[in-house]
Amino acid sequence: MNFEQFHVLGETIRSELFLANNDEQKLPQIAACALSRADLETDLDLNAIGEFLRTTPVRQQPQTDFSDLPLVFYRCDTFHVEMLIWTGSSTTIYQHSFSGAFRVFAGSSLHSEYEFEERQRISSRLLLGRTRFKNIELLRQGDVRQIVSGRGGLLHGLFHLDSPSVTLVVRNSIEPWAKPQYSILRPSIAYAHQELETDPRVVLISRLLKIVGKLDRSQAVNILIEQVPVLDFARLFMLLMRNYELLNRREDWKKFLGRACERHGELADNLIEVLHTAKRESSVASARGVVVDSDLRFFLALLLNGLSRAQIQRLLSDRFPEQDPDSLCVRWLAQLSKFGNESKQNAIFNLQERAGLARYWFPSRLAAALPFDPEDFRTEALLMTLLDGLDEEQMMARLMGKFSSQEIEASRTQLLESHAKLKELSELQPLLSRSVCRFGFTNRSAYIFWPS
Repeated sequence: MNFEQFHVLGETIRSELFLANNDEQKLPQIAACALSRADLETDLDLNAIGEFLRTTPVRQQPQTDFSDLPLVFYRCDTFHVEMLIWTGSSTTIYQHSFSGAFRVFAGSSLHSEYEFEERQRISSRLLLGRTRFKNIELLRQGDVRQIVSGRGGLLHGLFHLDSPSVTLVVRNSIEPWAKPQYSILRPSIAYAHQELETDPRVVLISRLLKIVGKLDRSQAVNILIEQVPVLDFARLFMLLMRNYELLNRREDWKKFLGRACERHGELADNLIEVLHTAKRESSVASARGVVVDSDLRFFLALLLNGLSRAQIQRLLSDRFPEQDPDSLCVRWLAQLSKFGNESKQNAIFNLQERAGLARYWFPSRLAAALPFDPEDFRTEALLMTLLDGLDEEQMMARLMGKFSSQEIEASRTQLLESHAKLKELSELQPLLSRSVCRFGFTNRSAYIFWPS
């Protein structure tokens, strides 16, 4: 593995930035141009990386948890060159408190860009507003993008499709005027992730809930309901995001929300929207734990980004030009339901689900909504009518005209019930939506989903 090439890259950028008076605002363009021009050897040798870490004089940053393995190959007084190695993926949307550029060194990623319109400032650690989708693209090896810091800079999410995925980053240190670095939880909250995650009160209450939850779960639920809603809204939000699985039971959630409304009034409505999004994203993202097929992982990434059906079809057509996008979606949904059926055969999972302790897991929820075997012709036909936007009457008319009317009539009740359940699955909203999903609702309890 050629480590010298990263030193050459760093020196090139250092010289050009010096001529620009080390202006931080010039770094994104200078770094992006240098990364694009560089003819880099892209082999990834883990043994060589081990030797590099053992012998390098370059100061590393082992404390960072951004990526599975961060490596610093070059460092000067104005910026450094780092490599980020990922074996998983993140669903986080975030701004930057630094400037620079990145290049896809290995693998590929789904790259989404957003903008956040602030409507109400709660504090420097939490803002309310609206998240707007701007663009999505598939980044492949060699693609380069600039990183512009601050509220008006790059607000994006990177969903890594391959394992490992490797990103080469040129960046400066923290720019104080660009802090705090906000993360976004759609549709309405921007929060200072680092400041809230390390807040002593948030950390210690979370640790308390974890300990009590192991000893007496009902007591942990009571502490969360009675103590957390009276905190300031930023801490309340962070503790809810870290511990919402304690509120799996509908009645516990309603009690928590009621307490939050008593203290914070209409602000509590924002918790409904963001918790819905968090559960939806957790449900889809957790499916990646059993999915190794790269095409199916790509499909899950599309669902996670909350795109419209037309956008999903376009991206699928770009990646699979010889295949029908809807047929691909139907096939992948059937495959995911098979994973769900397998999990339901697990006795421990069934006990957790009946007790309201099971995790929100898309394959299981999908399997519960599909009464037929994944290979059954009715599964494919039912899913296709759903994607085509047919109502119950139109669905039955199509199936009766295409298949044995006697067999379809015998399955009428199952088909109608399944159609209704599938339409209620929030994970499928992107496939059923003609516009970018906004996940906006008004009923305070109806759409937050719990295990069946």
